[in-house]
Amino acid sequence: MLCIKNGRIHDAVHREPYTADILIENGKLLQIGTDLHAEQTIDAAGLEIYPGFVDAHSHIGLDGYGEPGVDINERNDICCPQLRAIDGVNPMDESFVYARSAGITCVCTGPGSANVLGGTFTAIKTAGTRIDDMIVKKDARSARTRSAATPPSATRRG
Repeated sequence: MLCIKNGRIHDAVHREPYTADILIENGKLLQIGTDLHAEQTIDAAGLEIYPGFVDAHSHIGLDGYGEPGVDINERNDICCPQLRAIDGVNPMDESFVYARSAGITCVCTGPGSANVLGGTFTAIKTAGTRIDDMIVKKDARSARTRSAATPPSATRRG
């Protein structure tokens, strides 16, 4: 168990930040409070603590920056509800490193920016090397509508 002590917490719940301790067990937040203790302690006095950010709509892990295995769009059909992000995510995609360094801890990623109906998204953590260990919710939804204002050519790569 780990206790992060005396950090100034910005939790997106309270209007003002407050000083408290955070108790973590097996990598998960267990409790926020005062005068908490654990075997391992980190003194966060004078430091700011923020929750991880969630990217609610992305294609991270599916695009590979133009590398082989780009699994964002199905170009032979505009309607592809059978596509599933979970089948195409590359957990070793370098984009996950960039996302984590920016404080993004969870993403909802999926196929189909150039498709009218592009398939099922998945919610995953940005940390991990096996997709099975990264899953938050296997079948997730992300609201997106492509309209005439976003022509398919604007979302295609290569």
